[in-house]
Amino acid sequence: KHIEYSWHHSLVGKPATFWTLAQRSLDYAIGSIGGGVAPDLRAKLLASFRAMQAYPEVLEVLSALKARGDKLAILSNGDPDMLEDAIGAARLGPVFDAVLSVASAGTFKPSMKVYQLVLDRFGGTPADVSFQSSNRWDIAAAKAFGFRCVWINRTG
Repeated sequence: KHIEYSWHHSLVGKPATFWTLAQRSLDYAIGSIGGGVAPDLRAKLLASFRAMQAYPEVLEVLSALKARGDKLAILSNGDPDMLEDAIGAARLGPVFDAVLSVASAGTFKPSMKVYQLVLDRFGGTPADVSFQSSNRWDIAAAKAFGFRCVWINRTG
């Protein structure tokens, strides 16, 4: 629901924070099962969204890319404060050269404005960028923008 809400806001040009959409998405999920949840459980569920751990191999892979001289960045729909929390929880901060939030583009992925943020930060052309994501829709949009793409297929 979270991604669906972000797409809707992008298509209609209505600003929203990713955090607001996270809250609305959780409320939708809670409402869909009926009965509701206690406010403290809702707060814990939302807090867990900001503190997810990375997959076990991520730090090793990113460190290897960094060691070979690659510039590494996160390009996320997340708000800057959400990204700061998530990167800290995953202990990945030192490997990144940039953390790019869609907030500065004023829209969400898959808007082409978002992928342009990478070129605005690092220069070059789309073909200079290797873009990795486990989201097929994100890969499709990045490919349409001209990035070289690697789909991390975690679901087989």
